[in-house]
Amino acid sequence: MQRFAGPLRKYALDSDPANQFNAYGWAAASSLDNALDASKCPTRDGLRDAVGNLKDVKVDMLLPGVTPSTGPGDAFPLETMQRTRFKGRAAAAVR
Repeated sequence: MQRFAGPLRKYALDSDPANQFNAYGWAAASSLDNALDASKCPTRDGLRDAVGNLKDVKVDMLLPGVTPSTGPGDAFPLETMQRTRFKGRAAAAVR
């Protein structure tokens, strides 16, 4: 959250870090940044190929252990779930 909230406060002064749409946008931008880094050439085809072959990408806003991956015949990057249990004021991971 610190990697998200700090830059958000710096570059988007009127934005609320608690707003889920800001968090979603950050995660989407982080995913695109990873795909651009993975592309062999900065073209549409290069980006398409990189997005189609993601391997355990780290996205700051996702829970630890949740890493997007894609491949031939698998265009769905998120297929991981983590159960949580609500305990008063916060959720705790169920292991």
